[in-house]
Amino acid sequence: MNGKELRESLPAPQLPQMSSENVISTHQTEVGDGVFIVITEYTDPAKGDYVEVFWDNQSVREVLVDDMVAGDFPTTVVVTEGIGPGAHTCYYSVKDARGNTNQSATVGLTISDITPPAVIYPAPVFVDAISGVITQDSLTENGGTHVHVSPYQGITVGDTVILYWNGYSDGVENVVSDVLSAVVM
Repeated sequence: MNGKELRESLPAPQLPQMSSENVISTHQTEVGDGVFIVITEYTDPAKGDYVEVFWDNQSVREVLVDDMVAGDFPTTVVVTEGIGPGAHTCYYSVKDARGNTNQSATVGLTISDITPPAVIYPAPVFVDAISGVITQDSLTENGGTHVHVSPYQGITVGDTVILYWNGYSDGVENVVSDVLSAVVM
């Protein structure tokens, strides 16, 4: 925020698992090991900004903006507790180096205990993986990793495809979790 006063409001957090009716199924929270909250880049972020993410008015994650060149945004937070069925809220605040603080719009949502019909989708293919392993060299060379999602039976324009990503170091330590969604065109 470069020492300026913060804006009137920050963009609302994004919840890629959420439907247009602001509903997330418990099935999605189980498959993804939580609720994914994505904080997109706001106007004039600066090194030293302190971003705090809230779920049901409880702080669930703190992020210090460190290196804009490396791409601190978007930032993904996974909420794993307090995500049972019912009404929930989510928002974040940003405090700059001068102490100016602002809060995003609050997103209200419902986690529903409705189980979707059992459908088995083709597994995504991690094109850059060799024997199931994606190396740091490959990530650096490709600027990430390539994932192929095959069309599934009954695919239609407007479907939303959600890809959950959990990465592990030597199969033990969780080093990255993310979720991406795309609309079939």
